[in-house]
Amino acid sequence: MGVSAVLKVSAVACLATVALAACGDAAGVHESVGTSTADLGTTSGCDYSFARPTPASLASMGYKFVCRYLSGDPGGGKDITASEQAALEAGGIDIVLNWETTGTDASNGYNAGVSDATAAKAEAESVNQPPNRPIYFSIDFDAQSSDAAAINEYFKGVASVIGVSRTGVYGGYYIVNELFNAGLVTWGWQTYAWSNGAWDSRAQLRQVQNGVDNGQLDADTGMVVDFGQYGPGSPVAADGGVAGYYAATYVSQSWPLASSPWSLTACQTVPSSITLKNTGTLPWDSNTRLGTTQPRDRKSEFADSTWLSDNRAAAVTGTVPPGGTFEFKFDFHAPPTAGTYTEFFGLVQEGVAWFSDNGQGGPPDNDIEADITVTGTGNCAVDPGVPDGGAGASNDGGSKHVDSGVGSPGDDAGATATNDSGVAEEPDAGSGGADAGSSSDGATGSGAGCSVTATPRSPGAWVLVAGALVVALRRRKRNPTHCTPGARGFVSKQGMSSGR
Repeated sequence: MGVSAVLKVSAVACLATVALAACGDAAGVHESVGTSTADLGTTSGCDYSFARPTPASLASMGYKFVCRYLSGDPGGGKDITASEQAALEAGGIDIVLNWETTGTDASNGYNAGVSDATAAKAEAESVNQPPNRPIYFSIDFDAQSSDAAAINEYFKGVASVIGVSRTGVYGGYYIVNELFNAGLVTWGWQTYAWSNGAWDSRAQLRQVQNGVDNGQLDADTGMVVDFGQYGPGSPVAADGGVAGYYAATYVSQSWPLASSPWSLTACQTVPSSITLKNTGTLPWDSNTRLGTTQPRDRKSEFADSTWLSDNRAAAVTGTVPPGGTFEFKFDFHAPPTAGTYTEFFGLVQEGVAWFSDNGQGGPPDNDIEADITVTGTGNCAVDPGVPDGGAGASNDGGSKHVDSGVGSPGDDAGATATNDSGVAEEPDAGSGGADAGSSSDGATGSGAGCSVTATPRSPGAWVLVAGALVVALRRRKRNPTHCTPGARGFVSKQGMSSGR
């Protein structure tokens, strides 16, 4: 076998290895079910029934809140009492209330919901729960689709007494997801039990472990600033807490969810919008803006004159009160260079805080996402209305994924490509090709849903691959294979697809 043939075989083997690694990595990062991020400053708490830990012991374990029971039997030992509540608040511990008798009452339909909510409301008032705080209602069994109709009716009954805005559910993934989707609850406390590892990101609370502290407590996590707590740390000013916070949840968007492919041609402009709901306690105004993230204030390669700047897509006009919605409108203006791009956005109150900061209510910086494949080449210039925006924007944190030897298919001039490590690569070393097994008919081709994306590797390995390609493949140009694995959607992971 000749030297060039040996090099060619080696290069193909290396490329096949890289391709398989890329597929494995991609499959590991993208989630089919959304999870709320812990980066927003989650809060640790616990729940218990007949145990009576002291506020000092709770604080020593790092707990900031407790979830306590209502069941219509205040003297029976399970329910919270006014004196217990006073001691918890004096000790700096916040309180969340949950109604549960047998745990299966929700199977009994509308009238049961009315009865339980009436009793829960009266008992909550007896311990001086603020009237704007929610009450969760337990579904303490593995609810199935066959149970959904009766449970939905139960929660309609609950809401008829205390309103949907105060109605919460405790349960596993399926039923929490079902009730959020049906619009019958505003608050969710999801347990890991019966969830099979799936989390609904709309659930403000999670029960993450049973049997803590010698089996007396269950561990919980508040996933957002406001998970329905009241007391010294309440996020609602009327409850004696902080002055307020910013938060938003997803309503709708015009572009495809990140789990769906979105292809634009070079220099194409697509008018777009995303509608968000103000789920915080503070109003939005002209300083409330949709900014680029991952990293924050990143230059977007899709900015045009509809943007405020190359890192601010749009701003609120007028005032949006808590509970109101606003549609942010702007264009995606594709750059002239083919490739796969990921755009992330977040909300920022200019001069105050990003909505994803600690103390605010989200969304996280990686929740509003657009995964875009740009095809072909164009000759569009940087939009004069957006200095440094459009095609001239920098990568800034790897939001653009460029294959080795990127360029339009068959472009013999070959644009010099730069991988994520910043090393210039040989223009003629196009990625993909039949010998790497990337044809549409091959097992690792586009039909298999894998992408071959340049990622940092050891310098020695890249030198060997580049050298082999230069010698063996210089005469052969191959079209790079682009296929994007499924990715997060802004909620719709489910992620913020509704109220938080």
